[in-house]
Amino acid sequence: SLSVYPESVENLTGEDSPEQQTFQIIYRHGIEETDNFVMEPDFKNFQEIKKGDLLAIQNGNEIRSEWNANIFMPLYQKQGNDGFFIIEKV
Repeated sequence: SLSVYPESVENLTGEDSPEQQTFQIIYRHGIEETDNFVMEPDFKNFQEIKKGDLLAIQNGNEIRSEWNANIFMPLYQKQGNDGFFIIEKV
């Protein structure tokens, strides 16, 4: 659980969110300004992901899911230091 709510996640109840469900962040993948970070294409917020799924490439390294959960990507991913979040239903 995060002690500070990331600025890039204003809320998890936007128009893309599933109806009447509450999620909690279980992992934040941070990125640095110097990182070459590219999400795999076609992910949508709140999409279910499985352990082992390829999520992104960071500095030439594969970033794979360690969870059966859901993914949430910040709106301004390219401008901040949050790559993505792993979230799960509460």
